[in-house]
Amino acid sequence: MHSIRTGHLSITGNFRDNNEDNYVVDTDQRYFIVADGMGGQNAGEKASEMAVELIPKQLERLMNFDGGSGDEARKAIDESVAFANSEIMAYSEVDPSVRNMGTTVVFLVRCGKRFLVGGIGDSRVYQLRDGKLTQLTRDHSLTQALLDAGTINAEEAKTHRYRNVLYRYLGTKDGSSGTNACEVEPKSGDRFFLCSDGVTDGINNDQIQTLLMASDDPQEIASMLVEAAQKGGSRDNITGIVVLVDWTEKSPADHCDRNTQLNSCIVLQCRWVATWSILVTAVWRKTAHNTGAGSCNVAETLWNTNRKRGLLRFCLAAWVVRYLQ
Repeated sequence: MHSIRTGHLSITGNFRDNNEDNYVVDTDQRYFIVADGMGGQNAGEKASEMAVELIPKQLERLMNFDGGSGDEARKAIDESVAFANSEIMAYSEVDPSVRNMGTTVVFLVRCGKRFLVGGIGDSRVYQLRDGKLTQLTRDHSLTQALLDAGTINAEEAKTHRYRNVLYRYLGTKDGSSGTNACEVEPKSGDRFFLCSDGVTDGINNDQIQTLLMASDDPQEIASMLVEAAQKGGSRDNITGIVVLVDWTEKSPADHCDRNTQLNSCIVLQCRWVATWSILVTAVWRKTAHNTGAGSCNVAETLWNTNRKRGLLRFCLAAWVVRYLQ
C-alpha cells in the first residue's frame, strides 16, 4: 500500500454569493471526490452535496478497496455514481426549488496498489510525475467536443462561448452512462490534483504544474493553487484536493521473506553456540583427564570465558533480530 498525504481547500470566490462546490476526503484515504454543482443558488449546492454524500456510501458498500480486478472496481464506481445520479434526478422532480439541478464529479479511488481516476462533467484530475503534468480526465463540454472533432483549435477553445456548457453531468440520463475510470499505478513522488473548473478558470496548466512542485506540504500546495486561481480572475467557486504519494510499504510476502531470513539468522547463531560449547567441553574434559587439577583449572577458565562469549554473541544477535522485527 502507498502512504499518502492530502491537502484541500474550497472557497466561494470573488463573484458568487454562495459555494456550490462540495468535496470529500475519506479519513481512511480510500477515496477523494470533488463535485461542482449547477442550477443556481440552492439547486447546485444541493446537487453537489448529494453527490459527495451518496457516492461514498455506495462505494463503501460495493467497493473492495483492498484489491480485486479493475473491471470489478470500475463497475462498483459506475454503479455508485449512477445511484447518486438517479437520486439527484428524483429529488429535482419532487422539489420545484431545485428543479433541473445538476453537478459534475471527479474522483480518485484506491483499489489495492492502484488508483482509479475518472469523472463526469468538466471538473478535472491531474497527475504530476517526474515534472510532467497530465490531465487524467476528459471534459464533457461542448467546447471539448468541438475540439475533438477538429472544428476549433486549442487556442480557440480557451475562450469559446460554449466552454462551460456541458453535455454530460449528474442530474441527467447521460449522467449514468459511465465514468470512464482509468487505472493508475502510483509511485513515490507522484502528485495528484482534483479540482473544480473554478481553478482552471483562473490559472492554466503551466501554472498548476509549477505550483504542484512548489512545496512538500499538501495543504500549502492546495492553498496556493486556490489562491492563485482567485487572483487570476476566476469567476466561479474554487475547490481543490492535493494528494501526494510518499512511499511504498513492503508487501506481506516481502515481510514474510524478511522474517524467514531473520529466523534463519537465529538458528545459525544457536548452532554456533551449541557447536562451540561442545568443542570446548570436549577439550576441557580431555585436558582434565590427561594433566590433572592444575591444567583442569586452566581449561575451566577457557571454558567459562568462551561460554560467556558465545552467550553474549547469541544474545546480541537475538536482540538485533527482535529490534528489526
